[in-house]
Amino acid sequence: MMRAKEVSVFRPPCDLNSQVVSANAYVDEDLSELLPYLNATQEAAKYYPNGPFIKFNWQGHPVTVEPGRVAVGGFEDNDSARGAIAKVIDVINEVASRKENIGPDHTPYNPPSVMEIFKLLPKRSGCKRCGYETCMAFAAAVSEGGAEIDSCPVLCEEEEFQEARDKLRGLVS
Repeated sequence: MMRAKEVSVFRPPCDLNSQVVSANAYVDEDLSELLPYLNATQEAAKYYPNGPFIKFNWQGHPVTVEPGRVAVGGFEDNDSARGAIAKVIDVINEVASRKENIGPDHTPYNPPSVMEIFKLLPKRSGCKRCGYETCMAFAAAVSEGGAEIDSCPVLCEEEEFQEARDKLRGLVS
């Protein structure tokens, strides 16, 4: 049974004023071999075997599982985030306990291309508000699963980009 060695609760580093709380759990096992089983059991999972990591939603909250870490986000307070990370670890342990009866799914997520994403971005190169040097670098990170569309403040805050934002969300979801 996998257990958390350390749990940290935090606000997104790009927006410390955010009301959203996330949690990381560093675990005592390498979860690499379990990722295809999670891919087989978690609805709309995005499996990145070259990471390796997997992303899926649990009760409406984004979850990322890496070899030594489980992350969950989108909570209003620290206690909710801590409780959720414990429950997600329970889900992972439950899948691990049944893996002999689950056919692993090694199908990788096929993300949209960098250019597909880039074409829909506001392209205000140089603003760096997303944490990347350029919009192209941000598009590459989104395509590889290392960044979320909502990390672009210009895209998310300005009404003129609502249609592009909706298209991008459709592409990456």
